[in-house]
Amino acid sequence: MYLTQLEEIKEALVKSDTQNYYKSVSSIGILKQTPLIFEAFKTEHNSHTGAILLDIYGLLQNLFVSIDALYDLSKMTMHYKYSVNVNQNETLRALKYIRNDIVGHPTHRTYSAGGVGYSQINIEQTTKQTIYYDTHFFKKGTHESNQREVHTSKLMQAFIDEASIIVREVKNHLIKPTTGTNLSEKAYLFYSKLQLEAYDNNLLQELKEAFKTEHQIEEKSQNRVLWRISLLELLERWHDADPEYDEVIQYLIKTQAIKIYQILCDIETVTPKYLTNKTPELLLSLYKFFNQNTKSLQYIDNLHDMTHLFYKRDLEELIKLTNKYPKANKLLRFLSRQTDGNKVYLIGSAIQKYDKKKM
Repeated sequence: MYLTQLEEIKEALVKSDTQNYYKSVSSIGILKQTPLIFEAFKTEHNSHTGAILLDIYGLLQNLFVSIDALYDLSKMTMHYKYSVNVNQNETLRALKYIRNDIVGHPTHRTYSAGGVGYSQINIEQTTKQTIYYDTHFFKKGTHESNQREVHTSKLMQAFIDEASIIVREVKNHLIKPTTGTNLSEKAYLFYSKLQLEAYDNNLLQELKEAFKTEHQIEEKSQNRVLWRISLLELLERWHDADPEYDEVIQYLIKTQAIKIYQILCDIETVTPKYLTNKTPELLLSLYKFFNQNTKSLQYIDNLHDMTHLFYKRDLEELIKLTNKYPKANKLLRFLSRQTDGNKVYLIGSAIQKYDKKKM
């Protein structure tokens, strides 16, 4: 089905002497090769260490390139990449780190938040089914080591599952024209009600179902519109007795509503209206701290991803640095108490929106 739909996409493309056409064809070619590489990886049985390493290098690089092909195919055929949201797939989100550790930069991997890592495959333990590798991290005079276990079958299945959904969405977009419903208007109405302190869940569900129907989106799709609606649903259930924390939650609700509106305007090629969202006191206090302590900005890059190697370490560093700034410190401690990855993403992303020019 996956290969058939790729062929249908290729047939639906209007052949032209343009970069977009050939980039789309190139992306389709890569995605058609991926199952062939997976099949060869699973069926060829060469126990020679060199052959195993060659297969592992090839598999990881192919997966990395194939994810790029998904993004490019979506952008070239749909003019946006909202169907591709692989970071919400835990296995595929880890892939970029695994690939960079083993194939990309094993002898010198630098991190945006500072520090450097050196990785080495454990040849004695590694098989085609399971990769074991060690990484040594150095940052500010500290040295930590970490061993990772990677199951190749899980990587391949995660890619096929995700790619199949995305390819179907691209095919549906090309073959079945949309009916021109103005979903951005529903999104704007939802935001407008939030401004009046009214969260209209019925309207949000209408928007969700209309979007799925209009664009033939599956329930399990990680499409960015559906994903952001799911974040709104999470936020609507999230309450805190502390009014300062609750103010942050309300701000996050409006942030997601604005994002959904902007995405739908982009999909419908409508110029979006300028929507406002007042920054809550705790977040504003942290921004003011960053203004006065710009070196601390090196610690915010990973605050949206609790699975990142440096998430906990960077957050703890910021909590120490803001010890004499009670409001800023309070927000960071609120983040540190979260155990849900989506809640961490929501707060962390808000912190990362800091812009000195707007302060």
